[in-house]
Amino acid sequence: MTITVIAATLRRISPVASAGIINHPLPALTAALPTRAITTDRCAAHFLARAAHESDSFGPLAE
Repeated sequence: MTITVIAATLRRISPVASAGIINHPLPALTAALPTRAITTDRCAAHFLARAAHESDSFGPLAE
């Protein structure tokens, strides 16, 4: 099963993220998920929610 990541999905996961941040990674995420054995909706939701949490709503990070 191929999972297509769409802007509405990322917006639901991270409602405070800017439109530019939401739209930019969509093709890369859709291509990368199956290469990392993320092939179910549940696994994709977990991965994306975790990524949103770790990146402060997909924002740029400075360490």
